[in-house]
Amino acid sequence: MQWKTEIRLMLLCVLALILGTSRASADAATEGQETRAYVVGQEESLLARYAPVFVVDANDLSYNAIGTPKANKNKRGKETVYIDPAEPAVYGGVHTFETSKGTYTNLFYRVHFERSPFTWAPFNASAGHNVGFFTVITLGPGEKPYYVNTVQSCGCYHAVTPTNLLPADQFPAGWDQSGFENYGEHVPGILNYPEDGNGGVRLAVFLRSGVHRARDLQMLPMANIERDYDPIVAPLRPLEDLKHLPVAGGGETSLYYTKGYKRGLVKGAYKPWETVLFGLWTGDAHVGQDREYGTKDETGRLFYTTLSRSKKKASDMSDYAGFLELNGWKP
Repeated sequence: MQWKTEIRLMLLCVLALILGTSRASADAATEGQETRAYVVGQEESLLARYAPVFVVDANDLSYNAIGTPKANKNKRGKETVYIDPAEPAVYGGVHTFETSKGTYTNLFYRVHFERSPFTWAPFNASAGHNVGFFTVITLGPGEKPYYVNTVQSCGCYHAVTPTNLLPADQFPAGWDQSGFENYGEHVPGILNYPEDGNGGVRLAVFLRSGVHRARDLQMLPMANIERDYDPIVAPLRPLEDLKHLPVAGGGETSLYYTKGYKRGLVKGAYKPWETVLFGLWTGDAHVGQDREYGTKDETGRLFYTTLSRSKKKASDMSDYAGFLELNGWKP
C-alpha cells in the first residue's frame, strides 16, 4: 500500500539523517582534545600477538576512555553495573569455525566505555551507557590474518576489511581495494600485514569521539604509535571475566542479564532513541542495546548485524561463516 511505502521512505530519510550527522558530531567533539592509544600488555599468547591498538579521539573526556566494567550496590541493595574510565581493560577470546575451505580462528577483542553522550544537533541516536566495541581478527591456515571486522557490541556499524593475505577467491566480486564508505566513515579496502607475522607492525583501530565507531584502520609500526599516541597499557583479560564482576562489598555479578526477557543484554546499556526509531522496523524493542557475543542458545538472543527484519537470523555474527557469506565474502 502507498502509505506503507511512504512510511518506509520516511524511516530511511531519518536513518540517513542520523548516520550522516553523527560523524559531524564526533568531529566537533574532538577539537582541541588529545588522542591516545591503548595497547595490551606483552604476553606470550595468540591473542596478545595480534591484539589491535585502539587509538581513541578526545581521550581526555571520560566517556572516550576505555574502561573496566564494575559493579556495586546502593544503600537499598540495588545492583549497579558501570564502566570505570580510570581503569582500562581489553577483553579477549578465541573462537573457531569451519567451512569447506578449512578451519578459521576468530580473535575477539572487546572494550567498553562509560557512555555515548546524547546530542540534539547533530542527533546521536546511539546514545547510551556501558557501550562497547569489538574488533575481530580472523586467522586462516598458518595463523595468517585474513579478515578484520570492526563492530559495536550491539551488532551495529560492522565493517569487514580483508588483508593482503586473503586468497583471491574469497573476495566479493568487484571488490574495491581503494576503500569503501561505511555509515559515513571511509574504511580501507585492504590491510597489508607482514608475511612473517606482525614484525613490529600492529593493527591500529581509530575510534571517533562520542560515538566510538571505527573511523580508520591502519597498519603502523609500534615505534610510530609510541611516538605519536603516548600509549596507555591495558591488561588483556578473558571475555569470561565479564560474567564474574566482583561486587563492591562482596559477591559477584555478570555484565549481562542472565535471565528473563533481557537475558544476554548488557546491564544499563538501554538506548531509547534506537528503540523509538528502529524497534518496530526490526521487531526488537532492544535494538541497538549492547549484548553478549554467542549463539542464541548460549545468550538468549541473536547477535544480528542488520536492521532488516528478514535478514536478522542470516546476519547473526555467531554463525561467522554465514555472516561473511551474507556480506559477499567466500570463506
